[in-house]
Amino acid sequence: MKNILNVEIKSRCKNPNEIEQTLINLGADFKGVDHQVDTYFDARKGRLKLRHGNIENSLIFYDRSNSAKSRESHILLEKLGPESNLLDILSESIGIKIVVDKKRKIFFIENVKFHVDEVENLGQFVEIEAICIDGSKNIEELKVQCDHYISVLKLQEKDFVELSYSDMVNESFDSKINREACKFLESLKPSLISTNIDFEGLILDHLCYRVTSREEYQCFFESFKNIGKLLVESSVGGRQIATFKLQTPIVWNDLMIDVIELPEPKSANKYATGFEHAEFVISDDFQIFMKKYSHLDFELDAISKKINPDIRLSFDTGESIKFHHQSLESVIEYEKSID
Repeated sequence: MKNILNVEIKSRCKNPNEIEQTLINLGADFKGVDHQVDTYFDARKGRLKLRHGNIENSLIFYDRSNSAKSRESHILLEKLGPESNLLDILSESIGIKIVVDKKRKIFFIENVKFHVDEVENLGQFVEIEAICIDGSKNIEELKVQCDHYISVLKLQEKDFVELSYSDMVNESFDSKINREACKFLESLKPSLISTNIDFEGLILDHLCYRVTSREEYQCFFESFKNIGKLLVESSVGGRQIATFKLQTPIVWNDLMIDVIELPEPKSANKYATGFEHAEFVISDDFQIFMKKYSHLDFELDAISKKINPDIRLSFDTGESIKFHHQSLESVIEYEKSID
């Protein structure tokens, strides 16, 4: 049995091919694609999982906090053969908690392991694990390695994930959406403050949730239907965009948001799965509003739209905000009335 110390980070991934190419360019050792089925058991503490794959087969116990930033883990790992009967023994003795099914591409650079994952029902992720099994490195040294590759792979903190895959699979969809929305708005807050716009008098109308594929769009479409009312699904620019009104609004600080827009991705998708922009309703004429905040570089691509034109501000974090004069729900009602 191996006693392993590691520091790791998990991030949503919008560009797995670019991540893989960067690792190859760095001389990473590609171990192959592993179809892994991780069975988590009802352990009294920490997490206990049995991994069955075509590359890795192990019984793994680990204990770590749920943190979005690089985190320390203490791991006990026993390598097994692919024909191990431990699944039956453990499921009968302590019970199965959850099963996670994923396809994982595995890379190594020295003691640092990289996973490019496609997880069933969750999407695409990249993980970095700085590992020590011989006591030659301490936690701080492993953290430096992990942070180095976060920078090299150009991962952004807003995409970091604090939960394990097992927690994410086990989480109800409405809890997931509320948690991700609050995290998105918290990460957006510094950018909002930096604009010096007086948001107190504006209405946060709705949030936009991005997906990475047609298949993922269909999956999230059905999930949103289970927690909200479909207001409309329509074709815009050759792709479907659905809008939902949540049964239970998202609550963030003193705000309540109950409308979510779900666009099917364009062919040249540049977004990771998750919330990407927020839209506000303003009463000022666009010209007056932009003059009031003339220090900001507004994008005007949609200012001439026939119905509910908007202006946009984009931030270095990859997030953005839009401003328009009518709520999305009222626009949908108007469009339905003239059909």
